[in-house]
Amino acid sequence: MIRLIVHGLAFTLLLATESTARAELSIVDSVEWLTCRSDVVAVGQLISVTRSKKAGERRSTVCVLEVSEMIKGEGHPRLTFACPSLSENEETVLKSRADLLVFLSSSKLEGKPDPAVAPTPPELLLTDAHHWPDTVIDLSQPLRHLYSKALRKVTDRADLLATCRGMAPVSISNSLQRDVHPGLPFHGELYGGSAVYLVVPADEEYRAEYLKLAHSKSSSDRQDAAANLWKYPGPETERVLRGLLEDTAEMDESGTADDVSEFAYFVRAAALESLKQMGKPVPDIVLKRQLTKDEQRKIRHDYWRNSFQGAFPDGWLTAVQDAQSRPGASGDQVAVWVNLAKGPIRCRWVVMPRDWKKSPLPQWGPIEMYTARANSGRLMGLQGSMSQKEKELVIACFELVPVK
Repeated sequence: MIRLIVHGLAFTLLLATESTARAELSIVDSVEWLTCRSDVVAVGQLISVTRSKKAGERRSTVCVLEVSEMIKGEGHPRLTFACPSLSENEETVLKSRADLLVFLSSSKLEGKPDPAVAPTPPELLLTDAHHWPDTVIDLSQPLRHLYSKALRKVTDRADLLATCRGMAPVSISNSLQRDVHPGLPFHGELYGGSAVYLVVPADEEYRAEYLKLAHSKSSSDRQDAAANLWKYPGPETERVLRGLLEDTAEMDESGTADDVSEFAYFVRAAALESLKQMGKPVPDIVLKRQLTKDEQRKIRHDYWRNSFQGAFPDGWLTAVQDAQSRPGASGDQVAVWVNLAKGPIRCRWVVMPRDWKKSPLPQWGPIEMYTARANSGRLMGLQGSMSQKEKELVIACFELVPVK
């Protein structure tokens, strides 16, 4: 399955706290895509490495490579290239006198040359990859963090060079992000707490898969298709995209997880953008709708019910009700009571918007007040009593700090 991060939007309503967003997304270039987007791919040995630093400038490194094989690009016996930035491993590789594989891009593509990159910037720069792989590779050492579009590790020098040679004549300007799922053997070495994606060329072989995904029962699959079919232009693609302009799947797009005011038709939006990318005329369509008060209340109650149930072990009963509302800049701001019960124990937590700190709080009687760092600084207060151990569960879950 191919998964995409599209238009910078996240399409899931988190039922955990906002602290889950701290996990790191891992995006790694495949060998095939690195070859496609580099102007020059060559094998050779370094005969010169010059480092300099002028006052007020970052350190620059300029290398000269004696070429033994030009895999991609015009043939030159020597290549001079600059290294705007180097990983720790690449710094080590530049000390090697063994055969190196380098991926280079024309500095002309980067706009006006940056004088801080090199005193006299050469025409070529090391290709700027994602977190991995390195773009200067010592072929005499074990290969690390190299992966093919077939979702396998590349560990053999001959395999690596054959892959680069095979992609060198191919002209593909668009890419896809393939999901590296936990079942793959190299998932663990790339996992940073969130999703892992491998960037691959948008080969023609994926056209049929996206056309099939456009008819999936899964709205996220349909969105994947809608967002990427523009890379495979043609009459069938246009027909499918126009059909997706009527998709009814919707998601929250505004407010916070417990305070949503409108839904977006996210599959429609992706299809509309794809048609624009193809240069096709597009109609005016409805892309958002306002939620009803009942829908807002249900989302708000479900969010806090699930959040508190996640903080406690089994045995607690949780009920949520609106406590009070006040007008805000974008609509009513609502505080809620989360009522907790376990046997004879009865207590409740009030959750209030953070803006309420600026005005007098409602008179609800004695309340132990906290600021919830994990929930955008909302005010949370305990009314009633619970054991210290159970109180600490709530404090840890929402990262509560006492209000002084």
